[in-house]
Amino acid sequence: MVEPRRKISYSDKKPQFFKIFVPDQCSEQLRIPPAFVKHFKSGLPLMFKLTSPAKKSWAVDVNKIDDYLYFQKGWSKFVEDNSLEAGDFLIFCFDGNSSFYVSIFGKNNCQKEVATTSMESDQTLLRLQGNRQASEPSGKLDYRAIEWKGRDS
Repeated sequence: MVEPRRKISYSDKKPQFFKIFVPDQCSEQLRIPPAFVKHFKSGLPLMFKLTSPAKKSWAVDVNKIDDYLYFQKGWSKFVEDNSLEAGDFLIFCFDGNSSFYVSIFGKNNCQKEVATTSMESDQTLLRLQGNRQASEPSGKLDYRAIEWKGRDS
């Protein structure tokens, strides 16, 4: 006997957002959609870990500029290591803490295969009060409060 499929509600899924890569606008930094900020329930981390399908990860700082949040330091390395090109489609899946799993699709509408060499990984760097230190084995991250008066779009 076949069991009926369980309906998946939006609350069962991890929050996600997408971006279309436009080099002139997001090679050095990437804006996090303001409507997505509500998912940072336990505060805004000093940095996020971005993980690729190849299980490589990058530490990327987040900063507030003019009422918007941006991935900044470390983002250009992510762009370079993943050979992002104009028109690539990126899906960011948030784990609820301080990590995003990032799927990358090329202009052919298929997931890109990315080289797994020469990428910084295995050690996540953490900035604490302006100093960069290696994270503890527990993976705990220090959080800071950022006053958020962002726009709703």
